[in-house]
Amino acid sequence: EAVRMQYQAGFQDPDVMQVPLIGFDESLDQLQCAFLDCPDVQTRDQVGDDSLPRMAMVRAAARICSVFLLIWERKQVTEKLLDEFLQLLRDQCPGVPIHLLLNRLAGDNEPNKTLQDSNIQKLLQAYKIGGATSQCFYGAFDFGNAEALKQEPNVFQNWRKQGWEFPGFFRVDDSLQPYNPEKVENDRMLLSLPTQLESGELQAQQLSDSLKKLPEDFASNWENLQKWSKKENEETEGLRKDLYRFCKQIFTHDARTGKFSFNQDFQDKLRESFIRNAPSDVEWVSKLSSPLHYIRPKLAYLKNKLFKSLPIGKSPESKSDEKPAEQLKFDDIFNGAKACRCFNDAIADGKEDLLREAWKKILEEFQTWVNEETPDPEELDKLTKQFWSSADESEISKARGKVWAEFFQSLSYVLVAGSVFDGGATALMLTSLAQLPGLALLTTGLVLGAGSFVFIDFFNDKSLHQFQKFFSITCARFGLPAQIPEEMEEATSNCSTTIYTPPPAKPILNVGPGYYWEMLPQPKIDFTKLQKASTTTPSP
Repeated sequence: EAVRMQYQAGFQDPDVMQVPLIGFDESLDQLQCAFLDCPDVQTRDQVGDDSLPRMAMVRAAARICSVFLLIWERKQVTEKLLDEFLQLLRDQCPGVPIHLLLNRLAGDNEPNKTLQDSNIQKLLQAYKIGGATSQCFYGAFDFGNAEALKQEPNVFQNWRKQGWEFPGFFRVDDSLQPYNPEKVENDRMLLSLPTQLESGELQAQQLSDSLKKLPEDFASNWENLQKWSKKENEETEGLRKDLYRFCKQIFTHDARTGKFSFNQDFQDKLRESFIRNAPSDVEWVSKLSSPLHYIRPKLAYLKNKLFKSLPIGKSPESKSDEKPAEQLKFDDIFNGAKACRCFNDAIADGKEDLLREAWKKILEEFQTWVNEETPDPEELDKLTKQFWSSADESEISKARGKVWAEFFQSLSYVLVAGSVFDGGATALMLTSLAQLPGLALLTTGLVLGAGSFVFIDFFNDKSLHQFQKFFSITCARFGLPAQIPEEMEEATSNCSTTIYTPPPAKPILNVGPGYYWEMLPQPKIDFTKLQKASTTTPSP
């Protein structure tokens, strides 16, 4: 049953071909041998199949066998596959004995005719079949041909009278010429071959062949490993680039500015720093805005409760030029991700539920980090001081007029807009400088003041830092390395932050191989020393 399943597995389940099937029983024990079954390499599992799974099994099995019995039909000895098979065995084990078993002999004196066939002679000599000096093969008459069976050795014919129903193989060499069924003694039968073999010598030869082959095998396998790992890495890199571009798009506003997300603590600390470091002639404007700053979120929140269908923080009569923070809904992110090449296989395999689960987890983890991030007061003071020292007269004039009220109102607006969502599981709240009305007064237009560039640099740096965290969390959940792709590192080289390494997290959906192989130098091994040591080891 196991042989039948392996025979039929073929291309549909090639791994089955790699399972060795070993035949042994009490009768074989008496012969002191066991058989390792070989898949039929002549079988083609589909049109164009080159039988690689079957031949791979032979290549692996050859390294543990002491003798090879290669069974082939007499009329198919000119097949190219027979040469390939014999060459494979000799490449793997140059000194291990090979015996050719030719089945379905037919006609008078067929054993001798076959031995004298030039094709057979070429095979026997080229591959040292039957031994380095003797040239012989084992033949069996066509079991399905009654006339052919009359040519069998007498001992087989006698057995058949007792119900024996198997092909009878016997050794054919020059001493059987002319062929006479009565001349075939018992020691020519294939059944007697194991008793003529010295197991210690055979195993010593196998070990010697293996050690001689070891350097070549090592170099070949190392080369294959490098090629394979390079291919896997390239696949992983391609998927990671697709994911990088998608995540980067989420955090990009335009060619000059990015998008970012605030928490309440950051907003409060930033406002306090502005008031603390503002010039004395505009400080009173900032202080006047304080009560409005603290009460506006509460009013807007209540307003949102009463008028859920209205934009947060605005009444129907309002003609304010405030632009809302962008509410990137989960479905927008999920549908955008589905269009990425890196998720093609997952969608094709029906894993959309896992894909959706992964993105929800990513948004939740990122929003949690944003809400927990603690601002650095020294960093904010450095920013606001630099702005006030760099701002030109035009920028300071704008600040005197309306910057503060609108700036802090808009920050509160962003907070209130984000507070109605469940921790980022259904939406990602992002804003940019151009979407903050107060700062938009400074950062829009053809001519920008020095103070405006202070804002642009600072918030772009924050945007990039948040993108890196978002990208790292995303990679972790999709089983990809979190590093920025090499050719894309230049865009982040001016960022003062380092890429965020998320805590260990089990991938929800592996979109790639799930690993990244480091290219290592080839180890140096003294095979000569190993081979010399083996010659002093007693034979098994």
